[in-house]
Amino acid sequence: MSGLVQVHSHELYVERTRQLLQEHSNLHSDLPLFLLLSLQSPHSPHETPDTYLQYFEELGTFSQLQTKVHAQLRGGGGGGTPSDTTTPTADDFISVFDEPGMRLKHAALLYYMDETIGRIVKEFENHNMWQDTLVVFASDNGGCA
Repeated sequence: MSGLVQVHSHELYVERTRQLLQEHSNLHSDLPLFLLLSLQSPHSPHETPDTYLQYFEELGTFSQLQTKVHAQLRGGGGGGTPSDTTTPTADDFISVFDEPGMRLKHAALLYYMDETIGRIVKEFENHNMWQDTLVVFASDNGGCA
């Protein structure tokens, strides 16, 4: 498989959207445009460009964040009361992200997705189409939110 270039799908979507908007502006500017763009983030395989992951890694390791969550939920260090059996534990809070570093990867993916949407909005502005654009943002990933 030599010769393949690894590019995150977000980059492909932004480029294709730019091309479609340019074509529409040149050939069909008097007609409405329907564009459905389905980013797969934050679905697995939870891959994001290193720059986004590094930003969130600087916020602390997974175990450091887990320790902070444990302390907050159990009232530790802040003069709070210790948790009882009715208080959710930190393990309940983070059980979805049991793979080491998953919460950081997920945060990086969401940030990258947000920035990608911003770049697409900028393309609409560049083609003088933003003022007449309706954006509907939906997610099927509520379980991880």
